[in-house]
Amino acid sequence: RWTVCRNSFPIDDYTKDYNFRNKGNIEVSKQRYKNLKKRLAKAEAEASKGDIAAENETLELAQALAEFEPIRPLRIYTGDCTAEKLPQLMLEQDQRFSIVSSEGGIIATISGRYSGEVNADIFCKAFYGESVQVDRVGRDSEVLDRPILSMLLCIQPVILSKMVENKELTGVGLVDRFLFCVPESSIGKGTFDSPPVPDKDMCDYVNRMRNLLDMRCNPKCLRFSQEARKVYADFYDHWQAFILPADFEGIEGWASKHCGIVARISAILQLAEDGGDIISVDNVLKAIQLSGYFSEQARLVLNGVVLDADSSDALYILEKIKCLARKNGKDVSGQYKVTFRDLMRSNRKAAYQKKTNYIKPMQLLIDKGYITIDEDKEIEKVSSFYLNPIVLEDTII
Repeated sequence: RWTVCRNSFPIDDYTKDYNFRNKGNIEVSKQRYKNLKKRLAKAEAEASKGDIAAENETLELAQALAEFEPIRPLRIYTGDCTAEKLPQLMLEQDQRFSIVSSEGGIIATISGRYSGEVNADIFCKAFYGESVQVDRVGRDSEVLDRPILSMLLCIQPVILSKMVENKELTGVGLVDRFLFCVPESSIGKGTFDSPPVPDKDMCDYVNRMRNLLDMRCNPKCLRFSQEARKVYADFYDHWQAFILPADFEGIEGWASKHCGIVARISAILQLAEDGGDIISVDNVLKAIQLSGYFSEQARLVLNGVVLDADSSDALYILEKIKCLARKNGKDVSGQYKVTFRDLMRSNRKAAYQKKTNYIKPMQLLIDKGYITIDEDKEIEKVSSFYLNPIVLEDTII
């Protein structure tokens, strides 16, 4: 296993290592393919003159080309590509591929940067492993019987806003296939002498990543243990009971796909843990716990809370309110009551030492149903407010 882990990028290092070890086979394969094409072209030229032997040779060479399986350089991801190019890339990589980028260029591409119209079919179908057949004039047909595509994007809020507000992308269901994560800003919290990640943890991370990448060559069929299946079934039934009510207003499409996502997260956790093919109940419980976080983030993103100038403030204040609600518990009326005084005391940021600075972000939380105030009062005049209890129910939200 690898021991030089500092500043390591496991996926890129794995790709370089694989291609270096297989460089000779890759070049030989490429040359054999060229030679077969040249021999076929030559035989076709001779056959056109009536040479029977050459005609038979063309048939043999055509069969050889059809059965030829080239050894290609390994590619695990790209940063951006068109919907027309993606099937070709996936076919070259055994139909398993990913799009990884710290920018949002791929969203603009899917939205029609080059073609002028949204083209999201393959991105949506490859999410579920649905077969894709592409036929274009001037090139061979491309058939993917079980494509698997992953996407990991770290994009700016303005790009996220455009994606969510694009009616065509939401209409075809592409937006509902993403898990969202909008973390609290770390600006003002870091220190120059922050401790590095311990070498052992870095090595463990790199080796686990390499183990997962090695599984590309040995796909597995995973199943739940008996206990894990029962826990997942209970979660599934509980979740389905909450899809239609107002609790999921604005994220119905996302919520309808979420149980499948939880099952996949359970499987990924199991593979990362020991590579086994039986999903444990512990990993199902961890996936369900993560589902609470992703559900809350989907509410914020798809309902527009995090897509404007007050987004980070709203998220920051919501976390403070949740901490206070958990600490104080319910009042005598059974509600999570939080006072402005307690909220301001719990906040060390200078910007939040005045009540007026809470008004805009808290109004967003009120509009989206996260908190409520007495109906006969304005937010500027109230001294306390109430947290929606469902926000704290991690297995539901």
